[in-house]
Amino acid sequence: MSYLQAIVLLCLHHLKGERTIYSVLHILNGKKSSQSIQDIHLFQLKPFFGTVPELYRDKYNEIIESLVKENLVTLDTDFFAKLTTNGEKKLTQYYEKHFKPKQLENVHFGSRVYTFWRRLSLIIQCLSNLTNKEKSFFPIQRNPDIQRWVKGFLREFPDSNKISIQLYNELFQLLDGQEEDPNILVLRLTGFQDVGLTDIQLAHQLEIDIYEYRFRFITFLHNLANGIVTNKTDFPILSRILDHSEIQSVFTLSTEKTYHLLKRGHTLQEISVLRNLKESTIEDHIVEIAIQDNNFSLVNFISNEEIENVDKVVKDIGSKKLKSIRIYLPNLTYFQIRLALAKLGDQN
Repeated sequence: MSYLQAIVLLCLHHLKGERTIYSVLHILNGKKSSQSIQDIHLFQLKPFFGTVPELYRDKYNEIIESLVKENLVTLDTDFFAKLTTNGEKKLTQYYEKHFKPKQLENVHFGSRVYTFWRRLSLIIQCLSNLTNKEKSFFPIQRNPDIQRWVKGFLREFPDSNKISIQLYNELFQLLDGQEEDPNILVLRLTGFQDVGLTDIQLAHQLEIDIYEYRFRFITFLHNLANGIVTNKTDFPILSRILDHSEIQSVFTLSTEKTYHLLKRGHTLQEISVLRNLKESTIEDHIVEIAIQDNNFSLVNFISNEEIENVDKVVKDIGSKKLKSIRIYLPNLTYFQIRLALAKLGDQN
């Protein structure tokens, strides 16, 4: 079983047959829809959101077909999949020997960790060459926005030796506190007359699957970002590079507009008219907001007692399927049930 197959199998295990197989595809390639955002919270799939952006439907279907063929999952005509007994066993055995993604904050940091990495790697390359009196070199990062940001950053620190020492000290302190081997990142850095390894080369050196390396690397970046944000006074230079002020929620653009109207006191119905959108679409936005903003009040949509009733039913029946829950709570709308599930989050 390949690492990517194991990732898909693990995600399907979390879904417990309550979403179609394409829910996993949308989560892995980072589709910013209200449904995907709700699913990653309901089924504890935050570590996987947007981690395989290059995964498309054809390739994903091949993975599903292979899992079915190997008797690891069963697939019904509506594309709902469940792990077989053999699939559960193989999954457990696989992650006894391989890295299991956990404690990722992709939903919180989004693409910021990748921007952080690109900035950091180019800054280190520039400083390494400047301190060695080399002004002509091929930049490791070709993105013009990254290059422009780094040029502006370095102009603020004309003494390359001083900023190099400060950045080294901050990095040493940050990396020293990580459980993962820092070489997973350090060996990718490019400096004066020293080209860093690619992810494929490093995966080969570590003798692991390329996707396993990528998940370990992504997890490492998120751990660094968490460390910087948590102790920003200890890492002033790294904080600037991370630019944590840009960290945002993953509201879709449309949801962001609905959010602002809600904060101005408009009702769901009024927003529907103002934005010329169906009420069901506005409901999707409100569910997304409830997931992302812990301080968002649901009092205008559902009572605390009704949320507690949903919580009790979910625990009693062992399912988060809306239809199953509504059988026991017919007085609630599907929208209210979704809001309750959003409020309960990962508690169940």
